[in-house]
Amino acid sequence: MIGERDFYRITSMLTPQSRSAIWQNYFIKKHGARKIKATENRGDFEKNGTYYGYKGSGFNKDNVVHIVQIRLWQNCDYVIQSISDDGAVTFMLEHKEMKYETLKVPANPAHGTKLVTESSQHVELRMTFKRGLDVWDRWIDRYANRALK
Repeated sequence: MIGERDFYRITSMLTPQSRSAIWQNYFIKKHGARKIKATENRGDFEKNGTYYGYKGSGFNKDNVVHIVQIRLWQNCDYVIQSISDDGAVTFMLEHKEMKYETLKVPANPAHGTKLVTESSQHVELRMTFKRGLDVWDRWIDRYANRALK
């Protein structure tokens, strides 16, 4: 089996669509969690009775983190991984912290026009910020190095 650093280095070269599921499955297996069905509407996996939504973001050429498909209507906490070819930084946010961050960063609808999204209760959100700037530093201070519950 390859080491974690090599795993991220190799998979970082894949397209975002193909690597996202691979990263999520790797994280779930590594942490002994249980993948849940989308129909449960509680995120992506569960461990010790706590549900989590997993979001993996690879750095682009501008060193920007993109977190997409944030579903605040789901009752779950969040695991955000910012992944580059030299490893991953993992952020753990409680649901209330993610709600706060979608206002602070801020987040915008990930899909659809303003006309379509303003009348919907279930709008998937997107946040973007650059590594090394104030938002990144705040996330490192507040949310990095936390363990799953």
